[in-house]
Formats: sequence, C-alpha cells, structure tokens
Amino acid sequence: MIAPRNSLILLVAALGSVAGLVAALLPVSGPALLATILLLAVAIAWDARQASLAARGLRVTALPLVRAVRDRKTEILLHISNIGIGLVRNIRVAAEVPEVFRMAEPALDCGPVLRPGQGIQVTARFGCQRRGEYKITRCWFESISRMGLWTVRTAASCDVTVRVYPDISRDKTAAEFLQRGRAGARVMQVTGKGREFSQLREYLPDDPYEDVDWKSTARRGTPVVRCWRVERDQEVYVVVDASRLSARPAGAETILERYVHSALVMAIAAQAQGDRFGLITFSDRVHRFVRARSGKQHFNYCRDAIYRLQPRAVEPDFGELFAFLETRLTRRALVIILTSLDDPLTGETFARHVGIASRRHLVLAGMPEPDGARPLFSAAAGNAHQMYSALAGHVRWRQLAELSNSCRRQGVRLHLLDPARVSGQLAGIYLDVKRRQRL
Repeated sequence: MIAPRNSLILLVAALGSVAGLVAALLPVSGPALLATILLLAVAIAWDARQASLAARGLRVTALPLVRAVRDRKTEILLHISNIGIGLVRNIRVAAEVPEVFRMAEPALDCGPVLRPGQGIQVTARFGCQRRGEYKITRCWFESISRMGLWTVRTAASCDVTVRVYPDISRDKTAAEFLQRGRAGARVMQVTGKGREFSQLREYLPDDPYEDVDWKSTARRGTPVVRCWRVERDQEVYVVVDASRLSARPAGAETILERYVHSALVMAIAAQAQGDRFGLITFSDRVHRFVRARSGKQHFNYCRDAIYRLQPRAVEPDFGELFAFLETRLTRRALVIILTSLDDPLTGETFARHVGIASRRHLVLAGMPEPDGARPLFSAAAGNAHQMYSALAGHVRWRQLAELSNSCRRQGVRLHLLDPARVSGQLAGIYLDVKRRQRL
C-alpha cells in the first residue's frame, strides 16, 4: 500500500497555483508549463515505483517460541533484513499481535537507511493480560520514498508462538517454598513415628515392644528394633475442573484462573516436601494426565500442560474421572480435586461417584466459598432485601453442609476456600496431611 505524504500534497498544490497564475498572465507559456508538469508527474511516479519495489525486499525473522508471564513485560527480538536491490529509508515496523497484548511502543524505528544485504535488530516489548498460546504471523513495515513524497506500507510474514504462563512469582506461598535453603527446613511437629522403614538398631530400655524385630533379634542373639521415618516420595495429584462453573468470576479473575495458579503452587510445595506431583485436567472427559514425578523439568512439563486450559460450557463427568483414577493410579495417592459443587446436581453427582476413588486414595475436594453462603442468623438483616439474601445464603449453606456430611461418610473431606487465598489454603491442607500422616 502506498499513500501520498503532506510534502507531495503541498508540492502539487503549490505547482498548480503557480502554473495557473503563469498561464493567466502569460498565455504563450502554456506548452512549457505542460511539459514541466508532465516531467514532474513522471518523477513523482518514478519515486513511488522505486519505493514500492525497495519495500518488497524487507523480511523479518524472530525466535519461533517466546515464553512470557502474564502481566509482566516480555521482549521479542526482531531481525529486519533487506534482501531487495534498493535502499529503504526511514523504516518503522509493527507486529500484528492479538488484542490481549499491550505493546510498549506501537511501532519501532529501524534507522534512517537499510541498504541491500544489510540487517538490523529491534526489540518489541509487550505484556499480555491472559495466559494461553498466541501466534504472531505478520509484521507491517512503513518506509519513505527517496524524494520523501510517498509513504509505503508492506507486510511480511513471520511465525512466532508466544506462550503466556500464569504468574506465580508474586504468590507468597510459592515464594516461601521457592526460597533456597529454607524450603522444608522449618521445624514442624509430626504426629506419630512414621510408617516407612529406615534402619535397624539395638534395643534401648524405652523402646516399645511392637518395634522389636524378632527375626533379627533371633539371628543376632540380642534385641533389635526397627526405626521408622516419615514417608517421602509420595504421590500428590491435583485435579482441575474446567467445566462451565469454572468460568464464573472470583474477584478480578475467573475460578479456573485460581485453580491453575493453585495447581502450580502445589507442584512447588510437593517438590519442597520431597513428594512427587501429578496433574489431571477434565470437564466432560479427561483432557490431560501427567503422571506424578519430581524435578524442575517435570514442573515445566506440568506448566506446559495446563497454561492453555480454558473453561468449557459442559457439565463435569465425575463418573469418568473416578473410573480413570481407578485404572491409572495403582499406588495410593493424595488426590486434591478443585471443582465447584454448589450446584445441587453437580454436588449430588460428585457424592455418588467419589466412593470409587476414596476406597484406595486419600481424596480431598476444594471449592471457592460461595458469596453469602452462611447460616441465617450469623449476620443482622437491616431490610427485606437483606433478609431474602440471607435466606438464599442459608439454603446454599445447608446444601453444602449436607454434601460435606455425605462426602465425610465416604472418607472425603470437602474444604471451602477463600477465593483470594486458594493457593495458600491448599498448601496448608497438604502440609496438615503430611503432618498427620494421613496418606
């Protein structure tokens, strides 16, 4: 695309005015004026043609994969090259990005002149408001012709994939576990003596008789006891529900955003405690299954498995989920299910199928506490509207209480979480399970 600049418009206006005035005063100068105008028109057309041909030689390349963090500045290094045969002057480049991107500068200057065979690098800075995967497939160039009369705009294709991950670095819970040298070093009282065998040692007067290893005692001829330690290397799975209820707002974000954020924080907490972490996402079917492992590379794999998860307008299928857990998880594990059970039908379905998994695994369910779900007379009602709202909240509270009792009878605990502190409360629940050796 080519467009005239203000200098061309002023030149044509001035030439037209002068030519008209000269033609009116000197009629015999008409042929000379016409020849001058024709020569100037040819020069203008030649300038436009040369600028258009030169701009066609511009190309842009960049790294094929860029990793970014939500609401944090990220840089993309663009390499601009001229593979044509003409000079390109006063180049500006702008990447065609999705609407959720916030560019620090809409267009970037690439210098006064770019000669054939030369290249230049510019840095595009942006921030993204939503996690997910995005494509940048085209960049636009703007240059000025040699005579400065035309502005030429051309497009060049590129192939850049931008992965925007959740930002967990500002989470206080994640920061506590990420501090090197302190993660897991806090003194924590542990109930019981552990269930994992550590070593054999000689009997001491205060040792209980149930710890005596009678076979080793008979073999050695002296009393020997077994030493136990708190279990390590256990499996922890977080199950994220991405069905229709996860799209509801929870403050400035959706419920699913809080789930994704909390799942990654739980991965850090499990690694700090020496356990293995696994991840499952589902809605009307199981979408992703990441088997429990440990290590930084495994955390990155879990992050890549969940960062594109979006809510789906379907009902959750708990029957398929628990059947999947029964067939794929052969070792007893801690399974934390992040879902919304305040819908009566959804809660009834969950309570009906959760027994499949609770017979083998320790299952915990976590959901954001609904607004206003509290006993009727827990707060004063000033008018009729507040009274009706309190009655509606009491009904929801009563339904959740009945659901919690139904789950408890099957060995499943339902936890109502503060939407603003989901990750911190989940980490506290997990540490409490470790301290009590419930797994």
